[in-house]
Amino acid sequence: MKIAANTTPKAAATKAAAAKTPKAATKAAAPATPATPAKAAPAAKQPKDKRMTIVPEGNRWTFEPKAITLDGLTFPATYSVKPQSGDVFVFAAMQGIALRLHIATGHPLYHGAFDAAMAAKAAKPAAKAEPAAKQPSVKAPAADKAKAKASLAKGKAEREAAKAAPAAKQPKAKAAAPAKPATPAKAAKQPAAKAAPKAAAPAAKQPTGEITGKGWRIVFDDAEQRTRVCFTGKPSAKQKAAVEAAGFFWSQRLQSWNKKLTHKAARAAQALAVQLAALK
Repeated sequence: MKIAANTTPKAAATKAAAAKTPKAATKAAAPATPATPAKAAPAAKQPKDKRMTIVPEGNRWTFEPKAITLDGLTFPATYSVKPQSGDVFVFAAMQGIALRLHIATGHPLYHGAFDAAMAAKAAKPAAKAEPAAKQPSVKAPAADKAKAKASLAKGKAEREAAKAAPAAKQPKAKAAAPAKPATPAKAAKQPAAKAAPKAAAPAAKQPTGEITGKGWRIVFDDAEQRTRVCFTGKPSAKQKAAVEAAGFFWSQRLQSWNKKLTHKAARAAQALAVQLAALK
């Protein structure tokens, strides 16, 4: 090894030692990357209650233990009374719309709703039919058992006597075949009586009258053959959107939103009345 003239012996020895050491040994081992913890799965969202909560107004509502009546139309309903406050909640479906009526203790209709809720709670389900009593098994009398034992003993004695007899074979008499019981004659089938034809259902009557609300009314106009939605003033944007979504169209001549006077339009009008009553 040659040493430069301007290099000291100590520095030369250090360079030589560094040349002999492999480069891989001088590098420090890279630290291990810590494993990232797995993310917890998000909690499942609870389904929202899609029922529309409204407070009934006026004297258009009637409460019964299993139903409510609005403007003469009856719908199935269930009741619930809040223990802390005593408020009554009525759950019903009107024309495909799930409703929840909240009737507080000071509401004018509270007593009728509370009495219907208590009557529904007091109604008990019908009692279950009692199971049929088991019939006792009939046992054979003792006399029949004694006869059966005697017959077995007699047969055993006859077999032993036949073994002790001489070898001459006696012709065996064939036992007469038991007579077959006569089959009872089948009764002739009677033709089934045909059910009387059902009477034709009477023709459905055209809807009449009107449904009145705060600032609006729905009229079943027989003269114009139209189901009409009329407002006393200019309807709000929400009211107008609800009327148009229900399929009613504006008529400049009648100055109202209209549909043909049919039962389908009447059902749409009843559902629209519930929506308009819920709007403020």
